[in-house]
This record gives sequence, C-alpha cells and structure tokens, in this order.
Amino acid sequence: MKVIRCSLLVALLSLMLVEAVKKCEKIDSCRCSTDAGEINLWSLAGQTPKRARFNISSPSLEKYYLWSPCTEWATQDHPCENAAVCEVTRKTASHISYSNMGKRDSSNCALDERNGRCLLTYDVAGSKRKTAIALECDEGEEGKVDPMISDFSSFLTYTTLHSMCACPGKCALSTDGNNGILYHVFSDDEGKEVGAIVGIVIAGIILVILLVFAIFICCLRRKLPSGLPKPSICTTVKVGLGIIKKKLCPCC
Repeated sequence: MKVIRCSLLVALLSLMLVEAVKKCEKIDSCRCSTDAGEINLWSLAGQTPKRARFNISSPSLEKYYLWSPCTEWATQDHPCENAAVCEVTRKTASHISYSNMGKRDSSNCALDERNGRCLLTYDVAGSKRKTAIALECDEGEEGKVDPMISDFSSFLTYTTLHSMCACPGKCALSTDGNNGILYHVFSDDEGKEVGAIVGIVIAGIILVILLVFAIFICCLRRKLPSGLPKPSICTTVKVGLGIIKKKLCPCC
C-alpha cells in the first residue's frame, strides 16, 4: 500500500511540474507575458486600502520592506507615495525613516536566463539602485516572500515571491475574498484534459493492483497439496483477501 500511495503521489506531482520560461515581457505593473502563459499578480493585490500587501523581513533587525505590487497604499506626501517597494528603517521606537525603493510605474519584467524565472524589477529614481523580485511558481503557496537581500556592490536589492500566481496562467484579474487570492478555474477543455490524465493514472494503478493480486492467487493455489481437490476461485480469493487483511491490519 505504501508503494501505491507513493506512486500516486509521484504521478500527481508530475502533473504540477512547470517548465522554465524562455520569455518574460511586461504587460502592466502586475502582469508578465511568457511563452508558457501570462503571469498575473493582480489577485495578490489585497483589498485593504492604504496598506502594503507584503511585509518583508531582512537580515538587518532595524530594516524591513513593504511591497505592494499592484495597488496604491501610501498616502499623499508620504516618502513612499506611489512606491511598489519601500524600505523602512527603525533606528529607535520614535525614529522611523522611509526610502522609496522603486515606483510602480517603473516596473519591468525581465527573464533570469540562469533558471528560467521571471523577474519583476523596479528602478529607483535618481539612483543606480534597482529592486528585483523573482517570481517562483509554487502551487502550494498563496503568496510568501523571502527576506530581502541587499547587494551594495551591484546596487541590487532582491528577494523571491513564492506563489501560485507566479505560475503562468494560474491567476486571473479578479479577486476572491479579503485576501485577494483567486484560485485558477480550469476551462472545460483544460478540465477534461487534466481529468483524462488523472483518470489514466488511477486506471493504471488499479490494473497493477489487480495484476499483482491475480499473481498472488495463482501462487496461493499452487501451494495447496497435490492430489486434493482445489477450492473454487471464489473461495481462494476470499482466503487471499483474509491473508492480506491480516498482514496489513493484524489488529482488525
């Protein structure tokens, strides 16, 4: 049974594998076009006004970052007004400074050719600094961001977003609930295709189980003493099921 469960798990996981993309181009501040489909972060925007969608930690205890990939969150005349990424430095409880790490309208989509991921990048006005957020497809995560790292030698601040919405074609423009997450709904054609694949996998597993059981019954009948009348196939199957049940569940 463990082998069967592992086989099913491997089969289902194989359906979720996402190939590396070969193209990543900007559609708007929250969408990137790839050869595998559209990456759409709009459903990660959240619905709470004037609050950043993500609060991102950093190795420095006094610094953290606020990221709002799609919607406005900072009030007028705030240092991070219209910012997609804002660096927050808390020197003391009463002394907090803000630094704009890239306005939303400066966003761009770029391909990281080393690993086939899309990068959402932001330019910092009047500076060589750049912020980059790698979009990592993870169908098990709604939206999780790694700590922000600063590489002062290359003027780059970077992190990684792990999200189902970073998977091409998985999220839509609309939102669902207060968290702004919308799970992908398959079209009729997609649903039929995935259903057919899952059906083939399950049917194959069932056939393997039946084949193994048939071999077991044949071996069981051969072990009976020669010269004695052999029980019917139905009786042999019942005995075989009893032996299997006793082996797998001795307390039953």
